[in-house]
Amino acid sequence: MNIFNSIKSRISILQVINDYTTLKRAGTYWKGSCPFHHERTASFTVTPHKEIFYCFGCHAGGDVIAFIARAENCSQIEAARHLAETYQIDLPEEVTWGHTEQHAEERRRYYELCELVATWCESNLAKHPAAQTYVQARSISEIIRKKFKVGYFPSGQTALKSLLQAAKKENFLANDLIQARIILEGKSGLYSPFEDRIMFPIKEHMGNICGFGGRVFQSDDTRAKYYNSHDHQFFNKGSLLFGFDQAKKQIQTQNSVFLVEGYIDCIAMVQAGFTNTIATLGTACSTEHLHTLSRYAQTLYVVYDGDSAGKKALIRLSELCWATNMELRIIALPEKEDPASFLEKKMDLTPLIAQAKDIFSWYLEHTFDDFSQKPVPERLTAIKELLAVIAKIPDPLKQDLLMQRAAAITGVSPRALQQAMSKEQAREKQGPGSENRDDSAGTTPSKTASDKASKNNFILEKQIFYAILNNNNLISEEDEKFLMLTLPQPLGAIFDKFQRCKRATPDEEFSTFFNTLDEREQEIVSKILVQLAANQDPQMFSNLLEQLQKKQWKIMVNDVKIKLAQAQQRQDTEGVQKIIAEFQSLKQKMLEKGLL
Repeated sequence: MNIFNSIKSRISILQVINDYTTLKRAGTYWKGSCPFHHERTASFTVTPHKEIFYCFGCHAGGDVIAFIARAENCSQIEAARHLAETYQIDLPEEVTWGHTEQHAEERRRYYELCELVATWCESNLAKHPAAQTYVQARSISEIIRKKFKVGYFPSGQTALKSLLQAAKKENFLANDLIQARIILEGKSGLYSPFEDRIMFPIKEHMGNICGFGGRVFQSDDTRAKYYNSHDHQFFNKGSLLFGFDQAKKQIQTQNSVFLVEGYIDCIAMVQAGFTNTIATLGTACSTEHLHTLSRYAQTLYVVYDGDSAGKKALIRLSELCWATNMELRIIALPEKEDPASFLEKKMDLTPLIAQAKDIFSWYLEHTFDDFSQKPVPERLTAIKELLAVIAKIPDPLKQDLLMQRAAAITGVSPRALQQAMSKEQAREKQGPGSENRDDSAGTTPSKTASDKASKNNFILEKQIFYAILNNNNLISEEDEKFLMLTLPQPLGAIFDKFQRCKRATPDEEFSTFFNTLDEREQEIVSKILVQLAANQDPQMFSNLLEQLQKKQWKIMVNDVKIKLAQAQQRQDTEGVQKIIAEFQSLKQKMLEKGLL
């Protein structure tokens, strides 16, 4: 029996997906916000009788196993196993997991060993008053301590023997603990780098303990404050986030996430009610971390220490954030405070959240502090670093806005900054003839951006056209005018024929319209019907049209950018003002339609 079919037959896709997003009935299907991308208008659907899901925004779709694989960023086999374990599905003996069974079994045993060690450490905390006193002194409640399974790893050979005995009862050998790097072999025998440390079990995104963070707590302990598990085939601290398995649902619900540096900081935030908090594992926040979080939330609040190291970490983070679509905001803590110490003093974080600055504003304030007083070489270096940050921003309008703010702080004109950035970009690309281009040419974006966006729209436009073919009553007169202007050829010509046919003979069959098409047009329509009939729903027309309008907006923005740059190049002040006025008028119309 196929493992996937066996699991799908025993579980409801609606029940599973309801744990990831809120769904509401809409006729024969259920509708909600997509858990895989951010959207203002819900375009995610679940069809229970077909046991499938589909998003009209990002085009993700499939069965319940495909959903879990995407939601939890794992393989299909891992998703199937996760469902079977989560929903306690007893599988028939003849079910097989395929060629990955051995790897999956190794991982399962590793997770079981980590769970055993975590339980053993947790039981030892109550037996050692000094460790217990430290945890209590950090204001960690018993409920939260249990939630995070905080424990203590005792020192000495007696403790190691106790761990080995506990492992033996579960059929684990000393070598298993050595391979997991829980204990190590030294010149004098076995020891553990976690000895005499408060233990924080680290879980992967699906809730399995896969490693540990250990913190010293004795005042005379001169070792490094934190010790994390070594990287392992089932543990990579550069991609994991502490507390993410418990926080991801709240992160998605609140559409925001708090990022802190340490385990205790994270625990303190959760205890204070900020349950959408996670922490890095002693490493800097990476692009991979940001991409993971961007699938769950739109806003990331960074709550780093108020010391110089914390500020340096924020500067590094500001250089990465433009690679994602998240809005990063900085919560500034008082000097010499971290999130845990701040909350331990019963201080209120809420006002600081309200005052949080976007990361670019924060970056400008801290990078260009006393800018005018610095020597010219230092100012030039700072400006070049700033332009390198702005150059990473994919949105041209956002680039322009930030360039204006940068100009106000540095005292350098936006045009001069733009020219400097364009010249640097041209040198980096080293494209044919790039050295011979006029400096101002770099201010004009290529027309290929609009061409590429228009080409990408064609998939969406086919979906819209299919919905209209199925129900022409969906389209209003205003929608018809919009589509006549935006549909690419030959789809535009086919759409025109369809509308003319429906106006002339509204009660005629589809075949009447089809016969008005030439051979090439008939082939195009046939392909659209075949490709989309299996997974489209005409009732989603308004969402599809909205998506197209938003994409068309991006094309128009790029065109405005081109016209604006050309007018600036000509030093046409009146032309610039006219373009800006037209753009503002267009933006207002889009706002009135609720598309921005």
